Amino acid sequence: MLYLLAGVLGFLVLGIFYGSQILIHKYLVKDSKVAEAFSPLIASLVPTVFVLMWKQDWSLHLDKLLIPEYWGIILLTEAIVCVLVIAFIDRKFEITTGKELFLMCVEAGAMEIPQRLMMQNFICLLLGAWGMDARLGIPINGLVFCAGIFAQALIVKERNHFRLIIEMLASFTFSLGAGYVYYFSGCLIYCIAAHMAERFITVKYAIKKAAKSSSQ
Repeated sequence: MLYLLAGVLGFLVLGIFYGSQILIHKYLVKDSKVAEAFSPLIASLVPTVFVLMWKQDWSLHLDKLLIPEYWGIILLTEAIVCVLVIAFIDRKFEITTGKELFLMCVEAGAMEIPQRLMMQNFICLLLGAWGMDARLGIPINGLVFCAGIFAQALIVKERNHFRLIIEMLASFTFSLGAGYVYYFSGCLIYCIAAHMAERFITVKYAIKKAAKSSSQ
């Protein structure tokens, strides 16, 4: 029951984060691609600071950055997610410059702040404070963000249910792999690098696919 409660509380925090993003896009981002890229960081900054104060751990743990086991997990996770997205989701992007692609990758990396530093830490700390297995905060965190994807799909009336399932599966898979590595290493660099690489690979593929289709 407490695991469910942790998930519900996490979903409420996620709602606050999404609400903050909407306000930031309306009043701050406007037409600035740079501000848009860093909007996940800006929207999650305050709650993340409070969570890290609770955790009492501000270190980047760069000493854990060269552990082969963690890179193996990250690369396997990356491969599975990229295959899911490339094989089953037909994405289209209006990107004309390398700078735009770079900023899209930056935005993906910035999403690891709310996903890992804010939400995963919050749920794991809650479970630990309640005497529960904090490691289960990893899949619970993944489910919370899947619930967020589902809620957004309901709002925009997404009719492609297969695409929605694949997006949630890819999100959950990434959250499991990246979440495991972050939980045991404390090094967010793994997660940021993986999310940026995933965005680069999938967007680059979609652009090439679109260019090939238009030339035929």
